[in-house]
Order: sequence, then C-alpha cells, then structure tokens
Amino acid sequence: MRSIVREIPVNCIRVIDNFSTDETVRIAEKYGALILQKRCGIGKARQYLIESVTTECFAFIDSDVVLREGWFKETMEKMKSDRKVGAVYGLWLSDNPQERHFWEVWWKRIGEDHPMWERGYLIDTLIRTQAVKGISIPEWMNNYEDKYIREHIMSRGYRCTVAEKAMSDHLVGDSGFWKTCRGRRFLGAGIRLWKDLDPNASASKMLSMGFSESVVAFYAAVRARDPLIIPFRFFTSFFTILGYFGSSRRLLDKIGKNPDYKKQYTKFRRERTISGKQNN
Repeated sequence: MRSIVREIPVNCIRVIDNFSTDETVRIAEKYGALILQKRCGIGKARQYLIESVTTECFAFIDSDVVLREGWFKETMEKMKSDRKVGAVYGLWLSDNPQERHFWEVWWKRIGEDHPMWERGYLIDTLIRTQAVKGISIPEWMNNYEDKYIREHIMSRGYRCTVAEKAMSDHLVGDSGFWKTCRGRRFLGAGIRLWKDLDPNASASKMLSMGFSESVVAFYAAVRARDPLIIPFRFFTSFFTILGYFGSSRRLLDKIGKNPDYKKQYTKFRRERTISGKQNN
C-alpha cells in the first residue's frame, strides 16, 4: 500500500476483501482505501473493481506486489504514446532467490510479442477504462481471468504492451522448494482450461516455452553462481506440464464445487467452441 500511494497519483484505492481475519482491512483503511467485502473468486473480484472505476485509467496491483520507483511514470508514458494502447504490463522480480535470478535474465530475452504475454498477467498493470467497457468475466473463472480481460481489450480494437522499465517486487515468500514447484500444477491446469475453451489455442507453445526456460535457467545459474536454479526451473516446468495434462476440472473444484459454476463453464465452453468453428 505504501508503494501504491508513493508511486501513483491516487484518485481512489479499492480493495476486495474476502472477509479476511488478519490485518488486511486495517492496513488498507490506514491508506484511505475503500473496502468491499465479497465472498468471490479473483475473476468476480476484478469484475466488481472494473465496474467501480470512474477515471480514464486504473491499475490492477496484486496484494503481494511492491511497486518500484518510476512505475507509474513508465506505464503512463506507454499509455499516452498511443490511444490504441488498452493495457500496459509492468515487469516483476520475485523475492524467491532462484526465481529472481531466473527472471533477471528472462526479461532481457523476451519482448512484448513473446507467447508468455498471451496470458496477460495483471500482477501490476495499467488499464484504459474504455478498453474494458462492457466486459463480463464469468463468475466461475478463478484462474486465467487475466487472459480473458486481455482478449476483451483486443476485441475492442486496443492492444496490450509492456513497459520494460516499470518494475515491481513480487513477494511470494519462502514457500519451500517443493511446495513452490508443486503449486505450478494450478498454472498448468489454467493453460489446459484455455485450450479446452479456445479451439485455436496451442499446447506446443507451452511446451516450447518450457524448453526455452530450461536453457535460460542454465545461463542464469552460471551467471548467479546458484546451481539450484536449474532443478528449480526444471521441476516448476515439470509440474506445470503435469497440471496441464491433468483435468482442468480441478480449477472448478478449487472454487467450492458449486454446480452452478460448472454449468456456467460448460455453457461458456460450448459457446466458445461454436464461435471458434465459425471463425475458421
């Protein structure tokens, strides 16, 4: 919160709180945030926030992100450079040492056209309000809602870009080697979900990116003199692929096994499949 107030000329800070029992509400209110308490997944939470926006632009900042100096300046310059820019993504570095060393090398190798940006990570993102006008994020979408938002922005004739100098720190904490690696199964399941929903999606992109990540991991390990980077990236890629080939239904189970959500998913998938066939 301190970094948001420092970096962004705030009109209003809005926080979706899932009835937390820690100090979240007290800390947010200390910085003048408006608290909206809702029991919902992240997709619905983003929908609530989008509907509440009254300014020309707004930013999505994850709760575990600390913005670095100059973040708003860099993202806003990108936004102002072209009226057709609908979203500007910032870059981030993790506080996990293996991930941090990897990303320091990775960001220097990829551009905004790299396949990883097809998801549209909203960790620290500036968005033009007009670009998300009329969006309706499915209530069951508790993962990859960022890709759904990206697709909506592009469908309205806007484009998404990256501000390479807009940096933030992603405070993932020390979850342990294996717990962090196993957590990537959820990421893989999200990729599978979109392959199920989008007939034009390609699994080969994910597999090729996993290979390129392994090459970068070797270089990063040598550069940082940290050999743990190699097994860390290998096993995170392995568990991502494991999650991909597992059932994407676990995404729906993750949000409470609500049959209404599953019905919405089935309907949405059928509509996307029909739309994809028509476009082809």
